[in-house]
Amino acid sequence: MHRNIEIHALTRFESSDDGDFITLIGEDSGGVIVNLNFLTTCLSGLLITLPKLIANAEQRRRHDPSVRLVFKLSEFQIELSTDRHTRILTLTTDDGFGVSFGLTEVQCREIAAISEELRSRHTN
Repeated sequence: MHRNIEIHALTRFESSDDGDFITLIGEDSGGVIVNLNFLTTCLSGLLITLPKLIANAEQRRRHDPSVRLVFKLSEFQIELSTDRHTRILTLTTDDGFGVSFGLTEVQCREIAAISEELRSRHTN
């Protein structure tokens, strides 16, 4: 059986005591409260996919393939992983959205070089 539910608002979320499930609680187009239960691993995969889905929808809506989904960065942190080789770059927004990336030393140097190049262009 296939059923479409139009979610018009997400009101809150809950996680199970064991952390295996996350429930998104929202409201459908008729005002009915809906609980969407996901395995945590399922939502974890969706986390990486959602920005691309939203950017794609915005590009279609605006008829502009250059549109980007941009979040204002509130803070960032770089730390060394327990493997002593990987750098963990954590980016966080004002509203608490955070995501961490594992970077190699080479990637960190590339980011620094690009940043310096952009700074040089702007000051010249």
